[in-house]
Amino acid sequence: MTSPGHIAESRLAREAYTSTLILTLYEQIEKQYLRKAMINQLYYESIAHIESRSREVTGRLLQFLKGVRNGDYTPDDAKKVMALWWRMREAVLKHDYLFNDSLMITHLPSRQEQHLNIDFRQDFVQETGLLQQGEKLFINWEAQRIVRESSLIARPYSLNRYYRRYADNPIIEWYFRTHNYRLRYEPANQNLFFTPYIQQNVVAGAVGEAALKATLQHFRIPLAHERDCPPELFEIADMMLASLPVYLDAKNYSQWTMRRFDTSPDDPAYDEKLNAESFLTKAQQKWEYIVAQTGNQDAKLVFINMAAGENHPNEGWDEELRAVRPYRFANSAITVIQGVIDTHNPQEWRPDFVNWINEVREMYNKEQGADDDKQE
Repeated sequence: MTSPGHIAESRLAREAYTSTLILTLYEQIEKQYLRKAMINQLYYESIAHIESRSREVTGRLLQFLKGVRNGDYTPDDAKKVMALWWRMREAVLKHDYLFNDSLMITHLPSRQEQHLNIDFRQDFVQETGLLQQGEKLFINWEAQRIVRESSLIARPYSLNRYYRRYADNPIIEWYFRTHNYRLRYEPANQNLFFTPYIQQNVVAGAVGEAALKATLQHFRIPLAHERDCPPELFEIADMMLASLPVYLDAKNYSQWTMRRFDTSPDDPAYDEKLNAESFLTKAQQKWEYIVAQTGNQDAKLVFINMAAGENHPNEGWDEELRAVRPYRFANSAITVIQGVIDTHNPQEWRPDFVNWINEVREMYNKEQGADDDKQE
């Protein structure tokens, strides 16, 4: 193979009689050659700095979101924060790696100006020369490095992990395509990708939420517009049904995560944060917060996981976390729906989810009947 130095010498020798267009093209070829040469010499890439940066910026952003709920900003400034969050999630769904936006608002308790800038390329995105099979990385998590080959300490990491099999569901695929959202990792010229921290804490949630919106639109279940979300409930739930006090939280859990909810403390797979008891305690706290903010004791909080491959019937609990058996949505303050589509047959809707849809329709029918009675 010709060395980079020889390429440069040849280029200079031809500059006198070669057109500007050809020289420009040749220069690009030279850059590609040098880049490939550098990649071939790579043994690893560190993700430590960008992962740390992602955590730092995300943490600051979450403080702004908390400030919105706490009333720390004027209504106009609160809307600015909410709008930035929505634009950011849209950019994540579209794989807009160059998204850059900022805002300046006043923190009322301290009377100080606060500035927030979100620059994906600097804060949330890394370039890699070690992409495998168009969507896979081998990551040594302890050393925070991407390496060339899999080993006992470097495990494969799929950049498609949070897209599940949604592309195989025609309703979800159509919704994503018409909104210009991505349903798989698509390598750009520079092999840019969202950091693992952003994948887990932003991408996963955004994908699950969009997939649920697509599904509810298909079943003609109306949602309240996000602009109608009161600041005190911002990001407490992902969405709210129109005209009903039903708040939805979309989940994008893997089958492995779902299984961990069933583990007991003596199980090696038990996780102190990721277990049924911890989940329900936090769910109850969230429900109580919604009731306190809305004054509506009939509020319902529904957790909907998008994909499941095993039989997980719907489950419900009342406000005291007493199990509702047999399950009835109307009698449940908190509901968990463990799968919308079947991971083994993603074109099909899971029967338990369809049953919940039918119960929601019953509630709308009763609401419509009550309105008709008032008009008479």
